[in-house]
Amino acid sequence: MSSEFPSDAQFLDSLLTEASRAPSVHNVQNARWSFIEEEVQLWADNSARLPVADPTGHDDRLSLGCAWEGMALAGLRRGWRLSAPDFVENWGDPPSKSCAGTRLMARGRWIPDRPNAAETHLLEWVWKRRCHRGNFRSPALDQARLWHEGLTRLSFRFQSLHGKDLKWLNSLGDSAAAELFRETGYPEELRHWLKLNPAEEGYHEWGLNREVLGLNAWEAKAVEIAFRPSVMQRIRASPLISVLSAEAPKANSAWAVLLLYAPLDEDPFETGRRQYRFWLELAALGLCTWPLSAAVDVPSARKQLEAKFLTPPGQRLLNAVRVGSPDQEKGPTCRRTPRSLWRRSEL
Repeated sequence: MSSEFPSDAQFLDSLLTEASRAPSVHNVQNARWSFIEEEVQLWADNSARLPVADPTGHDDRLSLGCAWEGMALAGLRRGWRLSAPDFVENWGDPPSKSCAGTRLMARGRWIPDRPNAAETHLLEWVWKRRCHRGNFRSPALDQARLWHEGLTRLSFRFQSLHGKDLKWLNSLGDSAAAELFRETGYPEELRHWLKLNPAEEGYHEWGLNREVLGLNAWEAKAVEIAFRPSVMQRIRASPLISVLSAEAPKANSAWAVLLLYAPLDEDPFETGRRQYRFWLELAALGLCTWPLSAAVDVPSARKQLEAKFLTPPGQRLLNAVRVGSPDQEKGPTCRRTPRSLWRRSEL
């Protein structure tokens, strides 16, 4: 194996393409990359910040941690191990709403190495993992038992909810989502990230497109109309807002909802790294994911959730995610071009 990290465009493009398979909160795709010989630099795209939905920058850092892990796994497939990140001073300070451009977050170095057995197993699922926002199939008893047994072997801390608890939480999530829509600024911010027309620039590269949201053409058109400012102003003050935000009719078919926890003192960047591996472990069990973030993000809903299901000592509630086997084999794809992943000054 050569001790010199490849710098040709074809190699770096394939590396970036695979790294982009890492999940990103709200699909903001905020990671940008630079390569200087054997050094890799992770930059954050400030235009991807969501000051209303993510005022503290927690989800921004979590997504960057997922991206770092995605790059690390992509390197391992090609015989290179990425060192631990060397963070830039004050890297975690969220930029102001008006801040443009990119900011350097972390550096790492490539070291010639091969993946171990556990990493090789995860690599098998990088291209198969997906999110599913729709109906789930009811598993056979043998399959459900295998899922139960498989979950006990995973390292991420979580609680698994089923039956009445699952439906209660989905209902809570719908109520929380409706409350979010009534907040000043949230629908406007979300409208920017919605991509409902396949002809729109960047449709497959970032944002919430039709496939990601599980919408057919007619549903997408209805959502597009609903998010027009003049229409949304009327909907927010009416019971229709609950219809627009409802997911329970489909989500109640999920096999389980997992309440995810992270250590109180863990940096969200490190949590994101671990979470991506956990997502791949779920994919290896044959489970697709569907986040239920509103129930955790809205303070009133979170308070109810934590009162009903106690958080383990020393942990914080990170998120809730539905899991199950989708009712359709083909899922949404993110066809990001390598060019969109470079830091702009590197183009």
